Amino acid sequence: MAAECFGNLAAIVVSRRVDFPVSSRNFLTRRKYNHPRIKTVICISHQIKKVLSPAIRDTTKLIVVHSGIDLSKFSNSSNLLRTNYGLAEHIFVVGNVAAIAGHKDYFTFVNTAKVLIEARFPVHFFIIGADGGEQSAIEKHIQMLDLQNHITLTGYRNDIPKLLPALDVLLFTSKEEGLGTTILDAFASRVAVVATRAGGIPEMVEHESTGMLADIGDSLALANHVKTVLLDTHLKSRIQENAWRKVQEFSKENMAAGVLRVYHN
Repeated sequence: MAAECFGNLAAIVVSRRVDFPVSSRNFLTRRKYNHPRIKTVICISHQIKKVLSPAIRDTTKLIVVHSGIDLSKFSNSSNLLRTNYGLAEHIFVVGNVAAIAGHKDYFTFVNTAKVLIEARFPVHFFIIGADGGEQSAIEKHIQMLDLQNHITLTGYRNDIPKLLPALDVLLFTSKEEGLGTTILDAFASRVAVVATRAGGIPEMVEHESTGMLADIGDSLALANHVKTVLLDTHLKSRIQENAWRKVQEFSKENMAAGVLRVYHN
């Protein structure tokens, strides 16, 4: 509006974090993303660049700068969840850290838990995050599957760096994801990751190298991957070490340097 209505000549840099396409039917939306004052569109993953490309007339403006995290915030040791919730030592701890929203697909998370519980696998699941509009539906789904004793909803927590290392596996079941920086947090905490191939996730999680991948909504494959990682200690150690090396590429310093290059240009 500043450029269109008031003649502001400053160059505009847009940052795009979501991986759903820009509407091709909305003239104002198309105009907004193709405004001549826009010089660069920063995409936080290659997947977002791919999804955005059809809507952008000059695709040379699309630049990928991955989101980064503060690696110094995370440690690799914690028993907080096990202690706070009175879990026995032989129980594995699997969880996800995300708002309970539609695109996080907690229905698949719960269905994956069902597969492992029915197989009498010794595991407890944690959903760590605030209500993003679907908590009531997820709670009803948990009750319908009779999993109340096996899945704990912690609500919003502000001590994630202390909670994450308490997980044996981060189970990340999103069906849409720009990048998924919770995975980076898990990498930095040396927590093994099992995730879906949604959005930019495969740019971080390389199957059987930095984590395990399954198709979106495939609770059986996700459950098998979780079980494999928990039982194969050599695989788990290799994944954790590779993930720790991978996350060094996604530091807040690298992200800041990439954004700064865009502004200098």
